Amino acid sequence: MMILLLPGADGTGVLFKPFIEVLQASINTEHFSKASKPISSVIINLNHDEMGNPLAQKLSEQATRIENEYEGQSVVVIAESYSGLLAYELLSRQQLDITHVVFVASFLKAPSKFVSIVAKLNPAWLKGAIRTTPSVIWGRVLFGRWQTRQLRILFIQALKQTPNELLQQRLAIIANTTVAHKTLSVPCLYLQANQDNLVSAQNIEIFDEVFTDFSRIAMDGSHFLLQTNPEGVWEAIKSNIYFGTNDYYVK
Repeated sequence: MMILLLPGADGTGVLFKPFIEVLQASINTEHFSKASKPISSVIINLNHDEMGNPLAQKLSEQATRIENEYEGQSVVVIAESYSGLLAYELLSRQQLDITHVVFVASFLKAPSKFVSIVAKLNPAWLKGAIRTTPSVIWGRVLFGRWQTRQLRILFIQALKQTPNELLQQRLAIIANTTVAHKTLSVPCLYLQANQDNLVSAQNIEIFDEVFTDFSRIAMDGSHFLLQTNPEGVWEAIKSNIYFGTNDYYVK
């Protein structure tokens, strides 16, 4: 069983670090060693391929690349924020054996009026605003009361590794996102951040319309839920997805 981790708008996967630490510690326990198939995870970099070559940002081309790499494997997709759009693209094409999809603080249409406005701004201006603003201030905006120096450092690392042109393309994709319409039967779990100031609660309703097998769990954390509550995220996933062992699965 392969867990595909699709990153947010930075595309790097750097921000997965807190969650990966929790995930790997759990997978390496005796409980998961009982799984019928080995469990592993991989972060999908949206910025460049394994050779460092820049990637096109069209969702269809990103989906094709993932399909070619993981064809014939059973996968669980965990999509963070922006990558919910990529996960939907993969599910709609039905080329991968996706057994379950998890959307973390994600969206299938423009997430809020605020984000729609920000998506039209120049990434260079956004990066400049962060550089000139005290880190504790923008850290509070992004991570809420869970902000730490380590999380702020991770965010800066991710931002530095994200070329402006790629970020601008993704922001444009967000701004121009239309309502999804295809009904999907793959089991879907939506993890909602109670303190999400980027994705409105109304935006989540579309997931219930799109997925015939849909469940939602709300938990403490900011929009950056995988960073501010990685333990809670993994507990929710373990309890709702069957990984070949019944030690955690409760349905």
